[in-house]
Amino acid sequence: MHRLPLPDELPYQFQPPRLSPFWVRASRLYVSYLLRRTQVVREIDDVGLEHLKALKGKGDGVLITPNHPDLADPAVMFMISRRAGVPFCYMAAYQIFTGNAGLRKFILPRLGVFPVDREGADRSAFQAGLNVLTQGKNPLVVFPEGRDLLPRRSSHPAARGSRGAGAGCRPEGRRARADGLDHPHGDPISLPRES
Repeated sequence: MHRLPLPDELPYQFQPPRLSPFWVRASRLYVSYLLRRTQVVREIDDVGLEHLKALKGKGDGVLITPNHPDLADPAVMFMISRRAGVPFCYMAAYQIFTGNAGLRKFILPRLGVFPVDREGADRSAFQAGLNVLTQGKNPLVVFPEGRDLLPRRSSHPAARGSRGAGAGCRPEGRRARADGLDHPHGDPISLPRES
């Protein structure tokens, strides 16, 4: 009996983000419909969005590392990018690029999504993330823990990958910003050290 390969058995192929204003605008109605109908999201509370809007146009790299407890999270971030007035780029598991007769492989990069092989040392995805951050045109969204399959009582500390991207993108002499405030070259946020 022949079976279709599982997503983890598919070969990994990197695709850089190719943000297209046309595809971002065209996808808004579909994403809005998806949130209302399939994900049953009725309202998005975007507290603190003014900090992101203040950084827009300054050329600062912005790294957003939200939790990912629900399947609706990427679509919610897509709608928040609309409210912020700037499209986001997203680092996502390469498995989401499969299926739909190649449609995802075509559309996702045009929405700013680029794949990462979470099981290997994916230098191309890490470099693409650094490029997005150093160019400073679009915020980068990384779900450091991936999709949570089990409910949890407390959140885990951010993964080393997001910490490394945030630290590695600052050009010499630049300052890091968190919540719109200037900080010296130290970590933009406080993360517990692993023992």
